[in-house]
Amino acid sequence: MRAWIVSDIHHTRIDALLGNNLSVPEAEVCICAGDITNSVVDSISYVRRFIEPHMPVVLTLGNHDYYGASIDFALERARRLGEGTHIQLLENQTAIINDCRFVGATLWTDFAVSVGDDEHLSPEERRSLALSVVPANIADFFEIYRSDERPRNENGMITAKEILSRHRSSRAYIDQELGVPFSGRTVVLTHHAPHMKSLDPRFFGQVTSAAFVSDLSDLIERRRPDVWVHGHVHRFRDYMASKTRVICNPHGYGGERGISGFRPGFVIDL
Repeated sequence: MRAWIVSDIHHTRIDALLGNNLSVPEAEVCICAGDITNSVVDSISYVRRFIEPHMPVVLTLGNHDYYGASIDFALERARRLGEGTHIQLLENQTAIINDCRFVGATLWTDFAVSVGDDEHLSPEERRSLALSVVPANIADFFEIYRSDERPRNENGMITAKEILSRHRSSRAYIDQELGVPFSGRTVVLTHHAPHMKSLDPRFFGQVTSAAFVSDLSDLIERRRPDVWVHGHVHRFRDYMASKTRVICNPHGYGGERGISGFRPGFVIDL
């Protein structure tokens, strides 16, 4: 099965006015790792208008797709908008197309990855440092509403506690699903990255990188999915982690286009 891999389209209203849409290559399925727009309604609309007419789509939402909503609300809205289409939205879910299994989730992060100059610290120390910096410096905490109950002393925006909880749930789900025998090929699809090799070298040593990547190298080595597709890091990636091929093909923001390494016709055989 020929699969077109794409992420981080970051389509804007200006792009829409100018008719700047991606060229869709020939393939049998699109694997889309999220961050299509800054609104889940616009994101599903984009996929329905420009990709789904050409091929089925396996999709997980990115952090930007949740902007202006809570995660729970955005997921419910996206599923309703995708009803009756050939779009498979995965959030701690699995889909089988032909002889290929897709295991998907946004994933988020555990805020504990080594960002390049802190390997001497324990994961708990790295997480503590990240949580003291990330919420004030990452837009998610100002753009996504919380899905859990709001205490009196907190505002209505998403918290690091909710993100960490969702990461742990997704990580456990992926681990469990990969432990189920399957005779065909297995692809894991997440928005956030699962391995340190995906870190953007431009941000070496920056604590905010902990909001982009988690170290799931142990899970990858134990479960050995055939392919892991992610987004979020705006740099093309195609490498081996143990026996797993890890791929990221991000379009990127307007100012990054041409430097992200995006390959418009990046199609692989599954």
